[in-house]
Amino acid sequence: MDVVQFRAVMRGLLAGASRRDLIRGLSALSVGAGLGALPLAEDAAEAGRHNRKNRKQHRRNKRQQNSAAKSSCPARSQICANRCGNVTKQCGGGKRTYNCTPCHLGGTVRCDVCPKGCAYATMQSAIDATSAGGTIRVCPGDYRQELTIPRDITIIGSGQGQDATKNTHLTGTGSAATLTIPGSTVTLKLLRIKEGVGVVGGGVSGSGGADVTLEACTVSSNSAEGQDALGGGIGMQGGKLTMTDCLVTGNEAAVLGGGIYLSHTTAQLTGTTITENIAISEGGGGIHADFGQLTLTDCHLVSNNADGTSGGGIDLENGTLTLQNTAIAYNIATLQGGGILNNGTIELDNKSIITGNTAPDGAGVHNQQSITCAATNVYSNTTTNCVDNNSGTGCQTCNPV
Repeated sequence: MDVVQFRAVMRGLLAGASRRDLIRGLSALSVGAGLGALPLAEDAAEAGRHNRKNRKQHRRNKRQQNSAAKSSCPARSQICANRCGNVTKQCGGGKRTYNCTPCHLGGTVRCDVCPKGCAYATMQSAIDATSAGGTIRVCPGDYRQELTIPRDITIIGSGQGQDATKNTHLTGTGSAATLTIPGSTVTLKLLRIKEGVGVVGGGVSGSGGADVTLEACTVSSNSAEGQDALGGGIGMQGGKLTMTDCLVTGNEAAVLGGGIYLSHTTAQLTGTTITENIAISEGGGGIHADFGQLTLTDCHLVSNNADGTSGGGIDLENGTLTLQNTAIAYNIATLQGGGILNNGTIELDNKSIITGNTAPDGAGVHNQQSITCAATNVYSNTTTNCVDNNSGTGCQTCNPV
């Protein structure tokens, strides 16, 4: 066997053979054929290089096949254009999962705002980009920024609870009201509005005829500061306020309206609880309302405090108050009207109660104008239930003892 023949045999052995197959093949060759004189090392090395080259080419071909399969899958922008959440598609000979924008409230509609992965990471950027009449859907998170809403929009969060990983918190930084609404029509749903500091309204400040609706919202831990501070939680100067299934708690005003301040405003509150708010120097621990119309239906005003003067639950000045199936209880005033200080007109239906309130004078109601009760539903206040003072009339319909 000459060198050419030997090399041909070696290539055949080394092309895909294992080391054991190679040894067996070499053993089968006749020594008499001139094996000892042939360049084994050189030919073995050449065959090995050839084998490695084949393996590299195989891997290269495999990568190219995988890349081609992947490139045959649709782009993320195409798949996620009208979808949210994780979307799995069959493509390229297998399955591929696309991580699209988070879904709002676990549904099929995308969030517009979320800490990561949405069209907007901040609330104000979303508000600025939303046309009048539009809706902004917000995923859970704590969004720390004072916001101004200059046009008619709806903002829907993911819940009003305390845990920001599961609910939507709109949090002030202490430099202004958390939400400022200058004359627009705004609906707020499923939000926790907190830690704002303003002059008229620490959490929500509405002016210029603003029409503000809150549904399933919490307004908490806000304050109105300064010598003209009004409305720790919410301050409305004119316009309209509608609240349904909300909680106003832990707010503070340096002057009037620890929870809510209303001036020349029409307000309708339904299924709402106002509790543990404080007015420091003047009245209306829960609510101060003047020159407007206030209606409370299925509401609770509990444990509010007029620390400076009067109207622990409500301080009503030159307006009307209608109570329907509403409880005003366990509020405190330093001087008059633990439950209500009335300088306007009040009507209570037969399901409303004023009880457990405390003040030195007119613990339930200190009445300076007109009150009408449909039943003896002002009771168990400390010290007196209902006191007519000055030109006040009507306590006799409420249980004045």
